Amino acid sequence: MKKIVKGKEPISLTKHRKSKHSDYNNYADKKGLRESLVKEQRGICCYCMGRIEATEAKMKIEHFLCQSLHPDKELEYNNLFGACLGNMKADAEMHCDTFKGNKEFHFQMCTSGSIHGEIEYKSDGQIFSYNQNLNSELNEVLNLNFHELKKIRKSTLTGFVDFYLNGLKGKLNKEKLMRYRDKWAGNSHADQLQPYCMIVVYYLDKKLATYK
Repeated sequence: MKKIVKGKEPISLTKHRKSKHSDYNNYADKKGLRESLVKEQRGICCYCMGRIEATEAKMKIEHFLCQSLHPDKELEYNNLFGACLGNMKADAEMHCDTFKGNKEFHFQMCTSGSIHGEIEYKSDGQIFSYNQNLNSELNEVLNLNFHELKKIRKSTLTGFVDFYLNGLKGKLNKEKLMRYRDKWAGNSHADQLQPYCMIVVYYLDKKLATYK
């Protein structure tokens, strides 16, 4: 997971929320909303960090606080995020919003100093936290350690290490690691983020911590 910095909401959403008898179902500009969410999340799912695109076939609009339990929040932009489809196919193992449904995830993705400093990764692709409540919800609310996601995260990290650290010529030093970290964290550019980027950022942070 990566901290999400919410931007300015679409004008169409502001106008719709102020109109009479407005709700999420009769909001017409979901295309514009998708585009706004994908742009501010830089092309990755708010939960698993897989690639999303601003079409109905490539993403879902996620209500962090679900509509059924929090109808007063269904048009609040700070409650809306872009999520992957989460394996909506029949007989597939679901994850992210599709698995979450109406369950509550109690750790805000936009709050600095909370969830983001508590997420860790293992070399096999497992995402976990020493915060027992967070660790439980990563699995029981979002199912972020189902086997395919672990496999993809492991492959992302292995591919980075093999190509950037082992495959490229030149001495590995702190400055080079910092450049890689800034690139994968998105600090050095405004382009889309690499899917599952934070397992690489986590790995690089551990590497950088060994330099004095």
